[in-house]
Amino acid sequence: RGILGKYCLHFHKLKDCPNCLLSGNAIESSQQRGIVVHDTHRAMIERNVLWNVRGAGMYVEDGNEMHNSFEYNVVVCPFPLDDPVHNGCTIPGTTRGSSDDRQNQAGYYLRSSTNDLIGNR
Repeated sequence: RGILGKYCLHFHKLKDCPNCLLSGNAIESSQQRGIVVHDTHRAMIERNVLWNVRGAGMYVEDGNEMHNSFEYNVVVCPFPLDDPVHNGCTIPGTTRGSSDDRQNQAGYYLRSSTNDLIGNR
């Protein structure tokens, strides 16, 4: 937990990548975020299911990422935020607590408005 770059699935600085695809994956009980897109553009993230991911489920890292499509994904936190043991799916001590802490728990966290979110739950 709290280790930079340690995520289940991660597109890392691939720049323009129209052939990048994450499709049909299941992520369960991740300890720090689920799917991360960092400095990658025009990727497709579709039909993935995330269950009990600590921190943000889908995380677009810097805000310079453009034209990525997040389509028909599902992110589920099975614990309520007031659960005394799990505190929802929050995780303290990450590099960007604003996406992972009790005040801002996010299933989808994007810093850029130039990505498409279609049919996600």
